[in-house]
Amino acid sequence: MIPQSSASNSLKVTFLVHFLLIAWGVQGAWSPDSYLFYNAFFLITLLWSMHSPDSEDPVQMGLCVNLICIVLDIIVISVYYPSFISLMGSERFSVGMAIINLLLRPVSCFGLYRGLQDRVGSTSVTILPTGGTNVFGNMFGQTTPRGPYEDMDQSRGQPPVVPQASAATADKTYYNIG
Repeated sequence: MIPQSSASNSLKVTFLVHFLLIAWGVQGAWSPDSYLFYNAFFLITLLWSMHSPDSEDPVQMGLCVNLICIVLDIIVISVYYPSFISLMGSERFSVGMAIINLLLRPVSCFGLYRGLQDRVGSTSVTILPTGGTNVFGNMFGQTTPRGPYEDMDQSRGQPPVVPQASAATADKTYYNIG
């Protein structure tokens, strides 16, 4: 296991590197607002991971968001890449930083995966729930599967005892008037 200070330093370095590359990547006119939005969401999950060092949920969320960001970066850069020949220096720099950010994302995925392993305390960590049953918990009204009927009766083979009302309790009738 990595000591807690080393794991938090790894998260801090990941946050600072991606923060700088994202900030430089959105400076160009080529980048859409969506690029800033999903990258800001990724940075928020990293901050949440640093804030909650005992929980594995923020790191798992950050890892999932980072994996989604890889796909979104590829789409955004391929669709919005400036194709005109006379690119200004600032536009080239901005696109270059976005591409470097994309190339560093698998490295940060590996670091987040290692951080998730350290927080869980296991070498085999599943990123998404498996099995197909109860994937979303009780979000959609699903109930947990029930086992076979368990007979709670202690007396096997005897008929159940039904309590009988006595005549003394049957005569006492209370009415709520008023």
